Amino acid sequence: MLSRAHLNQIHTAFSPEELLGVELILQGKEAQTAKAMVGRARERKEKRRGANKDGAIAFLERNHTTIACVSGFLVNMRQGRLRLVTPVPGSDRWPLGYPHSG
Repeated sequence: MLSRAHLNQIHTAFSPEELLGVELILQGKEAQTAKAMVGRARERKEKRRGANKDGAIAFLERNHTTIACVSGFLVNMRQGRLRLVTPVPGSDRWPLGYPHSG
């Protein structure tokens, strides 16, 4: 879910029984945790560390390590680019959470 409005639409469209086997992953700006410490979430973590808010960092990290559970193609239609990617834990070397080739 990228927004609370989107989450509300899903809850309006589907009953609790229909959503029973569905995992809703909340990834919007209002979410308390990040799926993985990569990209903007990683930058946010560094800002909090600089502001001596280490307690907030621990709360935000949780146990997620990668951006996804599968390897595949990252398609950027606007730039006309296709890349094969595989998820890795975010790091200084791979700040977006994946190495890529091609």
